Amino acid sequence: MQTEKTEQVTQLMQDACLVERGESSCSQEWDKITKLVQNGVNHIVQYDTVEYLHHATVMDNAKKISETGKFLADKCVEKFGPVKGVWFCPTLHNGELPTQSPYGDQRIAIRIANIITTDHIMFYQGPRNYKNSQYLRFFLVNKNDQKEEFEWCQRNLVKVDIAANPICSFNVDTGTANCVNLNSIWPHIWVDILVVGDVPFFPWKKIEKTYRGNPRSGLLPSFDDEEQ
Repeated sequence: MQTEKTEQVTQLMQDACLVERGESSCSQEWDKITKLVQNGVNHIVQYDTVEYLHHATVMDNAKKISETGKFLADKCVEKFGPVKGVWFCPTLHNGELPTQSPYGDQRIAIRIANIITTDHIMFYQGPRNYKNSQYLRFFLVNKNDQKEEFEWCQRNLVKVDIAANPICSFNVDTGTANCVNLNSIWPHIWVDILVVGDVPFFPWKKIEKTYRGNPRSGLLPSFDDEEQ
């Protein structure tokens, strides 16, 4: 009975993810997927709480990231108006970071706390199917610093609650995300998130600068000498 129910849910989720653009709107897709997760798969749905988003790329791009100190926003293959960004993934595979990626053989994980702010708004962009994997794709855009991109997303995508949705929700205060884990579904379902704009690689943190005085030659005192 459990296996039969899981197979039914698998087929429903695939149907929701494989919907052809034009046959239903983005909002209809989102409603179908969220209702399915909320009501239809309670016995198999699990969530991973993660502190990092991971990004995979090729070696040449990895070198550029190290040299510039940031992930450089890039135009997507698909046209999303003025929107440029960097793709990240919160999805774990069997509780661990994935060891394979179609995007390249170099992987880096960055803390969610270094990416997400209270100014970020989350939009659902749609599902994509690539052979053995389904992707549910979201955009994260800063409503104050990226006004043109934000307005485009408002016109073309579905705004979702960044703090409370059944696929991937973020807690800005703790710097964590709860990402749905549907490992029992085949093909596997992954969550992809486009963070709009450049993303700092190693963000600097301001600290207090102190003065240590002029150097003097000499050694630290020996504890043995003090005892004598």
